[in-house]
Amino acid sequence: MKRPEVNPPEPSAVDSGSFRDRDGRVYRVDGRILRGLSTEALAEFETLQAAAFYNRFLERGQLVGSSRLALEEVPLPEAEKVRWAGFLEHQRVPVITYPYEWTFGMLQDAALLQLDLVEAALLDGMTLKDATPYNIQFIGGQPVFIDIASFETLPAGAPWSGYRQFCEMFLFPLLLQAYKGISFQPLLRGSIDGVGVQTAARLFGMRDRFRRGILSHVWLQSKLDRRFGGTRKDVRGELKSAGFHKELILANVRKLRKLVGKLHWGGEGSEWGAYEAFHNYSESDHAAKEAFVDECVAASAAQCVWDIGCNTGQFSRIAARHAGQVLAMDLDHYAVERLYLSLIHI
Repeated sequence: MKRPEVNPPEPSAVDSGSFRDRDGRVYRVDGRILRGLSTEALAEFETLQAAAFYNRFLERGQLVGSSRLALEEVPLPEAEKVRWAGFLEHQRVPVITYPYEWTFGMLQDAALLQLDLVEAALLDGMTLKDATPYNIQFIGGQPVFIDIASFETLPAGAPWSGYRQFCEMFLFPLLLQAYKGISFQPLLRGSIDGVGVQTAARLFGMRDRFRRGILSHVWLQSKLDRRFGGTRKDVRGELKSAGFHKELILANVRKLRKLVGKLHWGGEGSEWGAYEAFHNYSESDHAAKEAFVDECVAASAAQCVWDIGCNTGQFSRIAARHAGQVLAMDLDHYAVERLYLSLIHI
């Protein structure tokens, strides 16, 4: 009996998290971040480079730096290089974080960046084919979009294909925490695809229906999903025939941005959110701890310091005087939220 053919194993350089995009693959080689692109994806990148919005967001530091590599510059085996039409090299992100580790404000700012990019891309004839927070990382406290291959030319008459994903991975988690006090972190940790529209509809009761954003983005979408979720209709073709145009997408994106921007979470249930006023030390002990942290980090010459149990970041700031990078983490999300908000308002 002939043995079945199997695909050869991926080289160790392939990033283990890069598996969903059939038009690209991410590689880690000697500290460098490379991305192989298909013929179609490479053409889209060339279109993206020529778009005015791309350079604006690059200058603001909101898009990851990316440069085209000649094939002879790519440090991969020939068998791997021939799989792709071209390669990019990306700016390296110092620390990878995940949405279920973020605070409310971090997810909110990531959502606003996603919407800003969609709007700017639409105005230049492009769009983002997906809308997941896993495409965003934080560098120096600022959200940065890293999935360059997610940009594509907007087909005539096409809707925003990332709308539902945006709702399930950004909007619904934010609404649940802002309106119901339900922490989104366990929900996102338990489901890589976010909070499904039917789940969101069950979590919001009848009295929530008239809260801002619930009727249109939760209830109406859940009804449409139940009615048309299994249909095989050519929705895109029907929309094009009906005269669907990008101004309708722009109107929706702008309304979503206004909605997301007004959401607020007050940190209910926080134990250490007011650490400065209610810590467990006397003033003299507190001053001694500050001096101890300052002296230890300075003497260590550490490039990276972890502050585990950072509270609102008082000692993280002291460590940052001497270290190249400080990772501040705490079980109390509101304490970290206050630290994050203080950083972005410097």
